[in-house]
Amino acid sequence: MIRTIGVEKGLSNVESFLKSRGYNIKEFENNELNDKKFLNGVDFIVSTGQDDNFIGIENSSTKVPIISAEGRTPENIEKQIIRER
Repeated sequence: MIRTIGVEKGLSNVESFLKSRGYNIKEFENNELNDKKFLNGVDFIVSTGQDDNFIGIENSSTKVPIISAEGRTPENIEKQIIRER
């Protein structure tokens, strides 16, 4: 099954890498994080790690895992996605 990953705007290196690895990518901005339609359409969220508003999302009814990109390579982020499948 192909995973759909929500990638925060500004993480173009992560977006490009994950696209090249066959993932569907949905770029988002912070204001979309309260949109249940968006959250229900992604399997993971990759954030810049610079906004604490992500804390409440993982505990919401959608249970979308959040991966912080801060200090991590795109390869490392993919490894986490694979581990948490």
